[in-house]
Amino acid sequence: MKYDRFVHIILRDGKIKAVLTSRSAALKALQEMRDNAMPALNPEEDFEEHMKRATEETYKWHMEKWAVCKTMST
Repeated sequence: MKYDRFVHIILRDGKIKAVLTSRSAALKALQEMRDNAMPALNPEEDFEEHMKRATEETYKWHMEKWAVCKTMST
């Protein structure tokens, strides 16, 4: 089945955070949202622990491409 319209869904931990029609805008928004959600580096905290938490946060974010409109053939 062919589709000609798509939306890009940004999810964090299975919850929808944004829906965009442009792939480039969705990638930019995903990167910005992911960066804003990163844990702050505490000077007293072990750097390895901080990196572990940052990696866990990174894996919670992802983008999916969903079809919206099927191509019509006449």
